[in-house]
Amino acid sequence: MTEHYKTRFTGDSDDEVSSSFYTHLGSENAWFANLLYLIKKEWINKGYPVSDILIREGTMVLVAAIKTYVPFVHKEVGIPTRTSISNTAACFTKIDKEMAGKVYEFSFVVEGLGIFRVSYSGDEQGVGMAIRYLTFNLPDIDKMQYPEHYKSFIKGLVSKSTIKTPKGMIDSYGVRSGGLILHVGSTGSGKSTSIASEVGYLAEKITGAIVTYEAPIEYRYTATKAPVRQYEIGVSIKETEDHTVFENIKRHLLRNNPSVVVFGEARTNAEIREVLDAAARGHLVFATIHASTVMEALTTLMSVTKDDPRVLANVLQALVAHKLLINKKGEIVPIYEILTPEGGTRAQIEKQDLKAIGSSFVKESSDLRNSITFTRALANAAKEGKFTPEEVKTIRESSYGSF
Repeated sequence: MTEHYKTRFTGDSDDEVSSSFYTHLGSENAWFANLLYLIKKEWINKGYPVSDILIREGTMVLVAAIKTYVPFVHKEVGIPTRTSISNTAACFTKIDKEMAGKVYEFSFVVEGLGIFRVSYSGDEQGVGMAIRYLTFNLPDIDKMQYPEHYKSFIKGLVSKSTIKTPKGMIDSYGVRSGGLILHVGSTGSGKSTSIASEVGYLAEKITGAIVTYEAPIEYRYTATKAPVRQYEIGVSIKETEDHTVFENIKRHLLRNNPSVVVFGEARTNAEIREVLDAAARGHLVFATIHASTVMEALTTLMSVTKDDPRVLANVLQALVAHKLLINKKGEIVPIYEILTPEGGTRAQIEKQDLKAIGSSFVKESSDLRNSITFTRALANAAKEGKFTPEEVKTIRESSYGSF
């Protein structure tokens, strides 16, 4: 059982927002607000990343960056009890007394503090809340550790034209063409952050509409040059008796006529086909699928489109695979494997010649001059001093063939 509830705390000042949040929780649940504000003060404001917060009864609160959980130790933070956790969760969603087999999901937004996605459930050790934490600031594409050629690729998607209106000639900024930009990688590898940086850049440059379909909505695009509308799958867009969620999404986006479309993860072959169809209709589409490497993702895509491989050959703009590594200094180092197909590679995709593509990709052929393998990305990171030769050797030995 999953319930979706959303609460937003806003105000004209930080004090007003904070007061609203504390009032909603009540005095007995003020510990929860205190905890979140302390995490922001002690971690986020000091430059330490936090992706998740884990609160379980009878144990210390844990905070995580890249799936590495560490205790949040502070004199004002105690050990949460079953009552304190369940009472806090009840401030946001309706909870049955009998927890067995049930998961409750809700989200809330506190302006200036963060965006929180919460999963409340019980296990053998008691009840707990697993919280995904997002800040309000859209990631800056120039601060992403992308290869420079990929940043240039994204920025080069913007085109300028001049149109005549009753108010005279005005500049119009759009995207050069439709197509698919696909990000793949494990959960927590940075796919959502990367897509947000790319779409955020486009939202500040183009005048065409941007539409996102997410489950749930993560980053918020506010006060951008482009009009951005964000829809939550399962809430704003639902499955109906006659159509799947993705079929209804496609019908919806065609009516909105956006320049850019952002999907959540396409999990089934049918959903992947819907994503490709949207890209083939002239929209620039951002999406994710489950895969670990570029070639693994391409294998899936080619299997789905084997009856009409021209679709994939025509629409695929970029495949980006993500890995997050931690060096001996404790620094998080993102590594990207990127395929941006050009003429010869598109012909190989149409021929379903996966072996030839893999060979060209690994050998870094001239037709893939704007692409990069994980092996090359790791070598480049080592040249920049992010990894020692010993670290590179260890990573390669434990990477299951990715490097």
